[in-house]
Amino acid sequence: LGPAVQAGPGETGEGEPLATKPAAPEGIREYFTPANMNPEEALAAAGRQAVGARAEGVAYRAGVLAQAEVRYTDGKSGLDHRQRIACLAEEPDRTGTIRWEDWLREPLEARGLDPGPAREARFWPLHAPFSDGKAMRALEKEFADYIYREGGLRLWSNPKLKLVADPGMTKETFLERCAEAARQAADDEIESLREKYEKKVDRLRDRLAKEQRELEEDQAELSGRKLEEVVTHAENLLSIFGVTGRRRRVSTSLTKRRMTSRAKADVEESLEVIQELQEELQEIEAELQEEIEEIEDRWEAVAETVEEKVVSPYKKDIRIELFGIAWIPHWRIVSGQETFEVLAYRSGGG
Repeated sequence: LGPAVQAGPGETGEGEPLATKPAAPEGIREYFTPANMNPEEALAAAGRQAVGARAEGVAYRAGVLAQAEVRYTDGKSGLDHRQRIACLAEEPDRTGTIRWEDWLREPLEARGLDPGPAREARFWPLHAPFSDGKAMRALEKEFADYIYREGGLRLWSNPKLKLVADPGMTKETFLERCAEAARQAADDEIESLREKYEKKVDRLRDRLAKEQRELEEDQAELSGRKLEEVVTHAENLLSIFGVTGRRRRVSTSLTKRRMTSRAKADVEESLEVIQELQEELQEIEAELQEEIEEIEDRWEAVAETVEEKVVSPYKKDIRIELFGIAWIPHWRIVSGQETFEVLAYRSGGG
Protein backbone atom coordinates (compact mmCIF):
# COMPACT_ATOMS: atom_id res chain seq x y z
CA LEU A 1 0.00 0.00 0.00
CA GLY A 2 2.24 2.78 -1.23
CA PRO A 3 5.46 3.63 0.59
CA ALA A 4 5.66 1.89 3.94
CA VAL A 5 7.72 4.67 5.50
CA GLN A 6 6.75 8.34 5.40
CA ALA A 7 9.27 11.12 5.87
CA GLY A 8 9.15 13.05 9.08
CA PRO A 9 8.80 16.77 9.67
CA GLY A 10 11.57 18.86 8.20
CA GLU A 11 12.16 16.37 5.38
CA THR A 12 9.11 17.34 3.34
CA GLY A 13 8.04 20.58 4.92
CA GLU A 14 4.64 19.06 5.83
CA GLY A 15 4.74 20.35 9.36
CA GLU A 16 2.72 18.50 11.98
CA PRO A 17 -0.52 16.54 11.65
CA LEU A 18 -3.64 18.17 13.06
CA ALA A 19 -5.48 17.18 16.21
CA THR A 20 -8.81 17.69 14.44
CA LYS A 21 -9.99 15.79 11.38
CA PRO A 22 -10.32 18.05 8.34
CA ALA A 23 -13.82 18.29 6.93
CA ALA A 24 -14.42 16.30 3.77
CA PRO A 25 -16.12 17.97 0.77
CA GLU A 26 -19.91 17.82 0.88
CA GLY A 27 -21.36 14.51 -0.31
CA ILE A 28 -18.04 12.65 -0.19
CA ARG A 29 -18.05 9.59 2.04
CA GLU A 30 -15.25 8.82 4.51
CA TYR A 31 -13.87 5.46 5.67
CA PHE A 32 -11.40 4.51 8.39
CA THR A 33 -9.11 1.55 7.79
CA PRO A 34 -8.04 -0.16 11.03
CA ALA A 35 -4.60 -0.01 12.64
CA ASN A 36 -4.27 -3.80 12.45
CA MET A 37 -0.49 -3.86 13.01
CA ASN A 38 1.11 -2.87 16.30
CA PRO A 39 4.20 -0.62 16.14
CA GLU A 40 6.66 -3.55 16.24
CA GLU A 41 4.84 -5.31 13.37
CA ALA A 42 4.61 -2.08 11.42
CA LEU A 43 8.34 -1.42 11.80
CA ALA A 44 9.15 -4.98 10.69
CA ALA A 45 6.83 -4.69 7.70
CA ALA A 46 8.53 -1.43 6.76
CA GLY A 47 11.98 -2.99 7.10
CA ARG A 48 13.00 -0.47 9.76
CA GLN A 49 15.12 -1.29 12.79
CA ALA A 50 14.83 1.47 15.36
CA VAL A 51 16.63 0.84 18.65
CA GLY A 52 14.79 2.47 21.51
CA ALA A 53 12.01 3.65 19.21
CA ARG A 54 8.66 4.54 20.68
CA ALA A 55 5.25 5.16 19.13
CA GLU A 56 3.69 8.58 19.66
CA GLY A 57 0.25 7.58 18.47
CA VAL A 58 -1.58 7.29 15.18
CA ALA A 59 -1.69 9.82 12.37
CA TYR A 60 -4.13 9.42 9.49
CA ARG A 61 -3.30 10.20 5.88
CA ALA A 62 -5.97 10.50 3.24
CA GLY A 63 -6.28 8.07 0.38
CA VAL A 64 -8.99 6.97 -2.03
CA LEU A 65 -11.02 3.84 -1.41
CA ALA A 66 -12.91 2.54 -4.44
CA GLN A 67 -14.76 -0.74 -4.66
CA ALA A 68 -17.33 -2.04 -7.11
CA GLU A 69 -19.32 -5.21 -7.61
CA VAL A 70 -19.12 -6.23 -11.26
CA ARG A 71 -21.40 -8.69 -13.04
CA TYR A 72 -20.00 -10.59 -16.02
CA THR A 73 -22.36 -12.34 -18.42
CA ASP A 74 -21.80 -14.27 -21.62
CA GLY A 75 -24.73 -15.84 -23.43
CA LYS A 76 -22.64 -18.25 -25.51
CA SER A 77 -20.98 -19.92 -22.54
CA GLY A 78 -23.79 -19.35 -20.03
CA LEU A 79 -21.48 -17.31 -17.80
CA ASP A 80 -23.11 -15.27 -15.03
CA HIS A 81 -20.46 -14.28 -12.50
CA ARG A 82 -20.17 -11.52 -9.92
CA GLN A 83 -16.84 -10.20 -8.70
CA ARG A 84 -15.60 -7.33 -6.60
CA ILE A 85 -12.80 -5.03 -7.68
CA ALA A 86 -11.19 -2.83 -5.04
CA CYS A 87 -8.50 -0.16 -4.99
CA LEU A 88 -6.94 1.66 -2.06
CA ALA A 89 -4.83 4.50 -3.42
CA GLU A 90 -2.79 6.25 -0.75
CA GLU A 91 -1.04 8.76 -2.94
CA PRO A 92 -3.03 9.99 -5.92
CA ASP A 93 -1.47 12.70 -8.00
CA ARG A 94 -2.48 16.20 -6.91
CA THR A 95 -3.93 16.68 -10.38
CA GLY A 96 -6.40 13.93 -9.54
CA THR A 97 -4.77 11.20 -11.62
CA ILE A 98 -4.82 7.65 -10.27
CA ARG A 99 -3.34 4.58 -11.95
CA TRP A 100 -5.94 2.23 -10.55
CA GLU A 101 -4.04 -0.90 -11.59
CA ASP A 102 -1.21 0.13 -9.24
CA TRP A 103 -3.49 0.14 -6.19
CA LEU A 104 -5.59 -3.01 -6.61
CA ARG A 105 -6.37 -4.73 -3.31
CA GLU A 106 -8.42 -7.58 -1.95
CA PRO A 107 -12.08 -6.50 -1.63
CA LEU A 108 -13.08 -5.02 1.72
CA GLU A 109 -16.06 -5.77 3.89
CA ALA A 110 -17.76 -2.82 5.58
CA ARG A 111 -17.51 -4.58 8.93
CA GLY A 112 -13.72 -4.72 8.47
CA LEU A 113 -13.52 -0.91 8.58
CA ASP A 114 -13.43 1.13 11.75
CA PRO A 115 -16.50 3.22 12.56
CA GLY A 116 -14.28 6.18 13.42
CA PRO A 117 -10.69 7.23 14.09
CA ALA A 118 -8.51 5.84 16.87
CA ARG A 119 -8.49 7.75 20.15
CA GLU A 120 -6.27 10.84 20.26
CA ALA A 121 -5.40 10.33 16.59
CA ARG A 122 -4.02 13.13 14.49
CA PHE A 123 -4.75 13.94 10.84
CA TRP A 124 -2.73 15.27 7.97
CA PRO A 125 -4.51 18.03 6.06
CA LEU A 126 -6.55 17.28 2.98
CA HIS A 127 -5.09 18.46 -0.29
CA ALA A 128 -6.28 18.04 -3.87
CA PRO A 129 -8.03 15.97 -5.02
CA PHE A 130 -9.40 15.04 -1.54
CA SER A 131 -10.36 18.63 -0.77
CA ASP A 132 -12.28 19.04 -4.03
CA GLY A 133 -15.72 17.43 -4.20
CA LYS A 134 -15.93 17.84 -7.98
CA ALA A 135 -12.54 16.15 -8.44
CA MET A 136 -13.54 13.28 -6.17
CA ARG A 137 -16.78 12.70 -8.08
CA ALA A 138 -14.76 12.74 -11.30
CA LEU A 139 -12.47 10.09 -9.81
CA GLU A 140 -15.46 7.90 -9.00
CA LYS A 141 -16.57 8.07 -12.63
CA GLU A 142 -13.01 7.36 -13.77
CA PHE A 143 -12.91 4.28 -11.53
CA ALA A 144 -16.08 2.92 -13.16
CA ASP A 145 -14.64 3.72 -16.60
CA TYR A 146 -11.42 1.91 -15.67
CA ILE A 147 -13.38 -1.24 -14.79
CA TYR A 148 -15.34 -0.98 -18.05
CA ARG A 149 -12.13 -0.60 -20.11
CA GLU A 150 -9.65 -2.75 -18.22
CA GLY A 151 -11.69 -4.85 -15.82
CA GLY A 152 -12.54 -7.62 -18.23
CA LEU A 153 -12.76 -11.11 -16.77
CA ARG A 154 -10.02 -13.25 -18.31
CA LEU A 155 -11.03 -16.86 -18.80
CA TRP A 156 -9.44 -19.75 -20.64
CA SER A 157 -11.52 -20.93 -23.56
CA ASN A 158 -11.49 -23.60 -26.26
CA PRO A 159 -13.55 -22.35 -29.21
CA LYS A 160 -13.46 -25.68 -31.06
CA LEU A 161 -14.84 -27.54 -28.05
CA LYS A 162 -17.09 -24.56 -27.17
CA LEU A 163 -15.80 -24.63 -23.61
CA VAL A 164 -15.04 -21.70 -21.29
CA ALA A 165 -13.28 -22.07 -17.95
CA ASP A 166 -14.99 -21.20 -14.71
CA PRO A 167 -13.75 -17.96 -13.10
CA GLY A 168 -10.58 -18.67 -11.18
CA MET A 169 -9.90 -21.97 -12.95
CA THR A 170 -6.23 -22.58 -13.75
CA LYS A 171 -5.01 -23.36 -17.24
CA GLU A 172 -3.93 -26.85 -16.12
CA THR A 173 -7.38 -27.68 -14.73
CA PHE A 174 -9.06 -26.29 -17.84
CA LEU A 175 -6.79 -28.38 -20.08
CA GLU A 176 -7.87 -31.47 -18.15
CA ARG A 177 -11.51 -30.56 -18.78
CA CYS A 178 -10.77 -30.05 -22.49
CA ALA A 179 -8.95 -33.39 -22.69
CA GLU A 180 -11.95 -35.16 -21.18
CA ALA A 181 -14.38 -33.46 -23.57
CA ALA A 182 -12.10 -34.21 -26.53
CA ARG A 183 -11.87 -37.88 -25.54
CA GLN A 184 -15.65 -38.10 -25.42
CA ALA A 185 -15.95 -36.41 -28.83
CA ALA A 186 -13.33 -38.77 -30.27
CA ASP A 187 -15.12 -41.80 -28.81
CA ASP A 188 -18.41 -40.69 -30.37
CA GLU A 189 -16.78 -40.16 -33.77
CA ILE A 190 -14.96 -43.51 -33.57
CA GLU A 191 -18.22 -45.26 -32.65
CA SER A 192 -19.91 -43.83 -35.75
CA LEU A 193 -16.90 -44.85 -37.85
CA ARG A 194 -16.99 -48.40 -36.50
CA GLU A 195 -20.68 -48.67 -37.34
CA LYS A 196 -19.93 -47.63 -40.92
CA TYR A 197 -17.08 -50.12 -41.24
CA GLU A 198 -19.08 -52.85 -39.52
CA LYS A 199 -21.47 -52.92 -42.47
CA LYS A 200 -18.58 -53.49 -44.90
CA VAL A 201 -17.06 -56.14 -42.64
CA ASP A 202 -20.38 -57.94 -42.24
CA ARG A 203 -20.84 -58.12 -46.01
CA LEU A 204 -17.32 -59.50 -46.47
CA ARG A 205 -17.77 -62.03 -43.65
CA ASP A 206 -21.02 -63.23 -45.22
CA ARG A 207 -19.24 -63.72 -48.55
CA LEU A 208 -16.34 -65.44 -46.79
CA ALA A 209 -18.66 -67.81 -44.96
CA LYS A 210 -20.43 -68.61 -48.24
CA GLU A 211 -17.10 -69.28 -50.02
CA GLN A 212 -15.95 -71.49 -47.15
CA ARG A 213 -19.15 -73.54 -47.41
CA GLU A 214 -18.65 -73.82 -51.18
CA LEU A 215 -15.03 -74.84 -50.60
CA GLU A 216 -16.14 -77.65 -48.31
CA GLU A 217 -18.62 -78.79 -50.94
CA ASP A 218 -15.99 -78.54 -53.71
CA GLN A 219 -13.46 -80.45 -51.61
CA ALA A 220 -16.04 -83.14 -50.90
CA GLU A 221 -16.88 -83.39 -54.58
CA LEU A 222 -13.18 -83.51 -55.52
CA SER A 223 -12.59 -86.35 -53.09
CA GLY A 224 -15.55 -88.23 -54.57
CA ARG A 225 -14.37 -87.64 -58.09
CA LYS A 226 -10.89 -88.86 -57.28
CA LEU A 227 -12.32 -92.00 -55.76
CA GLU A 228 -14.54 -92.61 -58.80
CA GLU A 229 -11.57 -92.04 -61.08
CA VAL A 230 -9.49 -94.61 -59.17
CA VAL A 231 -12.29 -97.16 -59.24
CA THR A 232 -12.91 -96.62 -62.94
CA HIS A 233 -9.21 -96.90 -63.68
CA ALA A 234 -9.05 -100.19 -61.81
CA GLU A 235 -12.04 -101.52 -63.73
CA ASN A 236 -10.36 -100.51 -66.99
CA LEU A 237 -7.28 -102.50 -66.08
CA LEU A 238 -9.40 -105.54 -65.39
CA SER A 239 -11.29 -105.13 -68.60
CA ILE A 240 -8.11 -105.53 -70.64
CA PHE A 241 -8.15 -109.16 -69.74
CA GLY A 242 -11.77 -109.33 -69.58
CA VAL A 243 -14.70 -110.00 -71.27
CA THR A 244 -16.58 -107.12 -72.87
CA GLY A 245 -17.15 -103.33 -72.64
CA ARG A 246 -13.59 -102.22 -73.00
CA ARG A 247 -14.32 -99.27 -75.30
CA ARG A 248 -17.11 -98.04 -73.08
CA ARG A 249 -14.97 -98.18 -69.93
CA VAL A 250 -12.10 -96.29 -71.49
CA SER A 251 -14.54 -93.56 -72.50
CA THR A 252 -15.95 -93.47 -68.96
CA SER A 253 -12.47 -93.18 -67.49
CA LEU A 254 -11.76 -90.10 -69.60
CA THR A 255 -15.06 -88.52 -68.50
CA LYS A 256 -14.27 -89.16 -64.84
CA ARG A 257 -10.86 -87.54 -65.25
CA ARG A 258 -12.41 -84.41 -66.78
CA MET A 259 -14.93 -84.19 -63.93
CA THR A 260 -12.12 -84.56 -61.40
CA SER A 261 -10.19 -81.75 -63.09
CA ARG A 262 -13.25 -79.46 -62.94
CA ALA A 263 -13.77 -80.27 -59.28
CA LYS A 264 -10.13 -79.50 -58.57
CA ALA A 265 -10.46 -76.19 -60.42
CA ASP A 266 -13.52 -75.32 -58.34
CA VAL A 267 -11.56 -75.98 -55.15
CA GLU A 268 -8.66 -73.82 -56.33
CA GLU A 269 -11.06 -71.05 -57.32
CA SER A 270 -12.73 -71.13 -53.90
CA LEU A 271 -9.35 -71.03 -52.16
CA GLU A 272 -8.33 -68.04 -54.25
CA VAL A 273 -11.56 -66.16 -53.53
CA ILE A 274 -11.25 -66.93 -49.81
CA GLN A 275 -7.71 -65.59 -49.76
CA GLU A 276 -8.80 -62.40 -51.55
CA LEU A 277 -11.65 -61.89 -49.08
CA GLN A 278 -9.33 -62.42 -46.11
CA GLU A 279 -6.83 -59.92 -47.51
CA GLU A 280 -9.65 -57.43 -48.08
CA LEU A 281 -10.77 -57.88 -44.47
CA GLN A 282 -7.22 -57.21 -43.26
CA GLU A 283 -7.02 -54.09 -45.42
CA ILE A 284 -10.31 -52.80 -44.03
CA GLU A 285 -9.18 -53.45 -40.45
CA ALA A 286 -5.90 -51.61 -41.14
CA GLU A 287 -7.81 -48.73 -42.76
CA LEU A 288 -10.14 -48.53 -39.77
CA GLN A 289 -7.23 -48.46 -37.33
CA GLU A 290 -5.54 -45.71 -39.35
CA GLU A 291 -8.69 -43.59 -39.31
CA ILE A 292 -9.11 -44.17 -35.57
CA GLU A 293 -5.57 -42.96 -34.93
CA GLU A 294 -6.21 -39.88 -37.12
CA ILE A 295 -9.37 -39.09 -35.11
CA GLU A 296 -7.56 -39.49 -31.78
CA ASP A 297 -4.64 -37.30 -32.91
CA ARG A 298 -7.00 -34.63 -34.26
CA TRP A 299 -9.06 -34.40 -31.07
CA GLU A 300 -5.91 -34.44 -28.93
CA ALA A 301 -4.71 -31.38 -30.84
CA VAL A 302 -8.14 -29.75 -30.41
CA ALA A 303 -7.95 -30.31 -26.63
CA GLU A 304 -4.71 -28.33 -26.48
CA THR A 305 -6.01 -25.39 -28.54
CA VAL A 306 -6.85 -22.97 -25.73
CA GLU A 307 -6.79 -19.20 -25.64
CA GLU A 308 -7.75 -16.41 -23.29
CA LYS A 309 -11.25 -15.03 -23.61
CA VAL A 310 -11.94 -11.60 -22.13
CA VAL A 311 -15.50 -11.02 -20.96
CA SER A 312 -16.01 -7.28 -20.54
CA PRO A 313 -18.80 -6.00 -18.29
CA TYR A 314 -21.64 -3.78 -19.42
CA LYS A 315 -21.61 -0.36 -17.80
CA LYS A 316 -24.99 -1.09 -16.27
CA ASP A 317 -23.44 -4.12 -14.51
CA ILE A 318 -20.83 -2.04 -12.64
CA ARG A 319 -22.16 -1.10 -9.22
CA ILE A 320 -20.02 1.14 -7.00
CA GLU A 321 -20.15 -0.20 -3.43
CA LEU A 322 -17.58 2.01 -1.71
CA PHE A 323 -16.04 5.26 -2.87
CA GLY A 324 -14.63 8.13 -0.92
CA ILE A 325 -11.79 9.31 1.28
CA ALA A 326 -10.00 6.51 3.10
CA TRP A 327 -8.29 7.61 6.28
CA ILE A 328 -5.24 5.33 6.50
CA PRO A 329 -3.49 5.02 9.91
CA HIS A 330 0.27 5.35 10.40
CA TRP A 331 2.25 4.95 13.58
CA ARG A 332 4.24 8.06 14.54
CA ILE A 333 7.64 6.66 15.56
CA VAL A 334 10.27 8.62 17.50
CA SER A 335 13.79 7.22 17.44
CA GLY A 336 16.41 9.51 18.92
CA GLN A 337 16.23 12.82 17.03
CA GLU A 338 14.25 11.25 14.15
CA THR A 339 10.49 11.17 13.77
CA PHE A 340 8.93 9.13 11.00
CA GLU A 341 5.77 7.23 10.17
CA VAL A 342 5.17 3.61 9.29
CA LEU A 343 1.97 2.20 7.85
CA ALA A 344 -0.22 0.67 10.56
CA TYR A 345 -2.73 -0.97 8.20
CA ARG A 346 -2.10 -4.28 6.43
CA SER A 347 -4.38 -4.98 3.50
CA GLY A 348 -4.50 -7.65 0.82
CA GLY A 349 -2.11 -7.18 -2.10
CA GLY A 350 -3.00 -6.47 -5.71
